[in-house]
Amino acid sequence: SSNPADWDYDLIDFDEFLFRPAGNRTVSITEILTFLQTDSLVVAKNGVIVIEKYFRGMKPDKAHILFSAGKPFAGVLIANLIADGRIRGENDRITRYLPELEDSAFFDATIRNLLDMQTGIDSRDIQDPAELARSCGFAPPHGDESIERVISSFHHKHLPAGKAMDYQSINTDLISLLVTKLTGSSAARIIQETIFEPMGAEFDGYLVRDQFGINALSGGLAVSARDLVKFGTVILKDGTFNQKQIIPAGYLNAIERSAEPDKWRDSWIAQLTPQAKAYRYHLYLCADHFDPGSFFGVGNYGNALYICPSNQSVIALQSTYPNAVDIPRFNTKMELLNHLAH
Repeated sequence: SSNPADWDYDLIDFDEFLFRPAGNRTVSITEILTFLQTDSLVVAKNGVIVIEKYFRGMKPDKAHILFSAGKPFAGVLIANLIADGRIRGENDRITRYLPELEDSAFFDATIRNLLDMQTGIDSRDIQDPAELARSCGFAPPHGDESIERVISSFHHKHLPAGKAMDYQSINTDLISLLVTKLTGSSAARIIQETIFEPMGAEFDGYLVRDQFGINALSGGLAVSARDLVKFGTVILKDGTFNQKQIIPAGYLNAIERSAEPDKWRDSWIAQLTPQAKAYRYHLYLCADHFDPGSFFGVGNYGNALYICPSNQSVIALQSTYPNAVDIPRFNTKMELLNHLAH
């Protein structure tokens, strides 16, 4: 941002805090952070940073790739496009804005289906994961490989759109394509202009793109931990920061009111994420038995954004697990986030 907003600090010494993950012995939070391969941890309560820790060479100004923990940015971009009238409403079909997808598996999907991972596309249309990585800009492309070409290659459905939640990251890349088609700018530039600049981001962020300039919003966003917490604080504070309305008012309330737990519970990702009860606008809603009323975004290798309205807390946890998916570490991480939020 051209005018970075400084944080207020009231740091606590949490090295002596004890924590007992389910079924395990009591340990220090520092020991848990080591187990979680933590790179950065920032906790803000009531808009004040109370914990800020860096490990393994990370520093406050370093951007850390978020993988799917960056997906909540996609939901905010769509909310802003609806608010400014460039998208008429959630119930519009995607093909109203991208008619070239009429012959694809996205033909019957609405904007809402896209936001909630309910497009019903069949992931088996992607035969080669390496091709997807190349198409999204994570590796050098072969020929004209691109995000748009991958999206257009989906022709089969395993469910009608809107029937059930089925987590497919290509939906988020379609949001990126839609943003570019509607604004004439990349998703990265729109994030800079409509989120980072008005909220006073302190440090540069980065967003992977394909060879034609479409950003891989599904997992390619990298930001500092402090700016991730600042983004979460904007969501928490009804879309405002420093008296600027950055996201439509009532964003979290609308997400909670319109979530569809019945379409979530049988999905494959629900079996891996018992801490959640629904997925809306690319945010997970916490299950009632875990932390009712809270929200989170999570990504591969241990990255997370956690928003707890009841205690006015926002947490950014950035990690680098040895493996992309690690269920024991994931469950411990979620317990820790809940613990720190309260």
